[in-house]
Amino acid sequence: MHRISVAALLLFACGPSGGKDPSSTSETGESATATGGSTTVTGGSTTMTPTSDGTGATSDGTGAASEGTGETAGVDCSPVGLDACPVTQCIERWAFECPGCGVEVNPVTCFEIDVGCAYPLQNCPLATPCDRVWGMGYDAIEAFESEAAALCMLTALRDGTPGRFEVLWGEMGDEGINYMQVYSGGKGTVLIEWEVDCQGCPESGAVGRSGQLTLQPGSYFDDCLAAPDTASLIQCVFGFVDFAAGQPPPDAYAPPFTTGECASLDLSCPT
Repeated sequence: MHRISVAALLLFACGPSGGKDPSSTSETGESATATGGSTTVTGGSTTMTPTSDGTGATSDGTGAASEGTGETAGVDCSPVGLDACPVTQCIERWAFECPGCGVEVNPVTCFEIDVGCAYPLQNCPLATPCDRVWGMGYDAIEAFESEAAALCMLTALRDGTPGRFEVLWGEMGDEGINYMQVYSGGKGTVLIEWEVDCQGCPESGAVGRSGQLTLQPGSYFDDCLAAPDTASLIQCVFGFVDFAAGQPPPDAYAPPFTTGECASLDLSCPT
């Protein structure tokens, strides 16, 4: 595996802890107070008395604001006008979660709720010279959906063909699958963006991006294309076989067809 020479930003699981419901109820006496309202305990039953917080929002004692406020338990579930996430190093990664904002929140909004800056992936609108390259297997890459697609991508990167190349690994299920977009302007560098698409994690996720990663020299691609088989192609494209299902790549990971070093931290989509 090629290891990058820069520190990666985060370890990934399902994301760091976000805001929790601050309301709590004590049953040690005849009455107790919950945040945003009063709670009366009588004979084992509990009743909640809504109160106003002075802002026009009404709490029912559970920490949830009244419908239409866009806030839950003190968290803004509809952020707008956020600044771009600052660029701090060659490869940056984030894990995020937004509990309490509802499963209908999409990953973009969930990221912005938790991290507090604009969603960092650009999804550059480039042509796709090759079919997607999918390493298939639950916790180990055993085969490709199409080895021809892998050969096509390696050839295009060697020859300086501009475009967007989609690389993924894992199985499509509730655990999640890794999607990596490789954007090439045909000038010896690539911009990489990736995300974990986890259908079973509607309130969390993980994303990452790179600056302009330098590609390996042409001899690397020549060697990969000289006498390829499934095992050698897996190493040339992914650089690993075993992985944790539904988890992002390790901190020290960069695709092996790059050097792991950035020529610049420019995030502009290739043209």
